[in-house]
Amino acid sequence: MKTSNIVKSFIALGHDTRLTIFNLLVTKGEKGLPAGEVASELNIPGATLSFHLANLSDAKLIGSRREGRTIYYFIKYKRVKKLIKYLKDPTESTSLEAKILNNTENQL
Repeated sequence: MKTSNIVKSFIALGHDTRLTIFNLLVTKGEKGLPAGEVASELNIPGATLSFHLANLSDAKLIGSRREGRTIYYFIKYKRVKKLIKYLKDPTESTSLEAKILNNTENQL
């Protein structure tokens, strides 16, 4: 996992509202939750929620799917597992990236 992606994910989770949204979605599992229910449960205005969901989505921490007129948001557990792996052993994740960068620079 690229260092820039790790940073982007942690920046997204570094805001209290986004962390609260993330935690709520974690409790709902793979099924996720419609945006309207997220707004209701957390008492967040629609525009504000949309901004924070977009930020979490840009960081690839959440995904969405449309069912009719409803958009469900869910956690991307594969990405979360990679972040947990990084937290357990940051040298392993970043050393692979460094090797790739060194090989690329050596080829130039």
